Amino acid sequence: MPRCTRCNTPLGGASGEEATRRDPNEGQPLPPPWSAPPQDPPGWNTPPPPPSGDPGETSISLSPEPWDEPPIWQPPQQTRRRDVKLYLLIAVGAVALAAVATLIVVWPSGDDRNGSGAGPQPQQTSQTPTGDDTGTPPDGTTPTTASGDAAQQARAVDRLLSEMTSTRSQLQPIVAECDRSGLGRIAAQRQSQLDRARSMAFDKLPSGPQMRSALVRALEASAESSRIRRSEGCPATPLPDDHRATSAKQEFIGYWNSVAAEHDLPSRSESDI
Repeated sequence: MPRCTRCNTPLGGASGEEATRRDPNEGQPLPPPWSAPPQDPPGWNTPPPPPSGDPGETSISLSPEPWDEPPIWQPPQQTRRRDVKLYLLIAVGAVALAAVATLIVVWPSGDDRNGSGAGPQPQQTSQTPTGDDTGTPPDGTTPTTASGDAAQQARAVDRLLSEMTSTRSQLQPIVAECDRSGLGRIAAQRQSQLDRARSMAFDKLPSGPQMRSALVRALEASAESSRIRRSEGCPATPLPDDHRATSAKQEFIGYWNSVAAEHDLPSRSESDI
């Protein structure tokens, strides 16, 4: 029985010529497995058209589902503005309380405003005595009352006495030589010291008015004595102003030395100033 030359399959009923006919694709390589598969005939995969609906059919709409209903109304959420206002009110209240507490602490009481509670104290006025015993200058001017305590006034007087001592040490050689220009300089220094004594304060010192009067009279006499010696050519005998100056200096020293001892200042003598 003839067989297929390719697959060796019996070829029943075939003629010898047909059995021995060669396959036209014999000897050709087989197609690769990744080649495109054969295509189906057109129209095989097309779905059939849907059946036409019956024009007499009707549809009934069902009621909406519960979960499709709109949400229940809720009140809008409150903003934080109320909290901000609350915090602001608390802060303002705290500041106001602090201010009131501060005023209570620092506000003076009635006793503090009026001193000891007895009302304002009347201003004390001191009457300055006049005359030679009080140190009032002959021209009628009133000495200036300076401020300060007794220690300050005592130190001011002590500085003036030191200047008077320096002037007194210059006077003796000038008088011995009858130096008229030197006598004029001494007279000017005594006048300056006199002006200072008239304006100084003695009110806080014991026997202050009497002390001032004695010092002023001593300087007046000393200045006048220097002027007379300069104009008259140095007379050999003591002048009346010399006696007046010495007497006033002794009176002043009697008051001053006790004050100087109280304030740890040097004591003086009439021959020093």
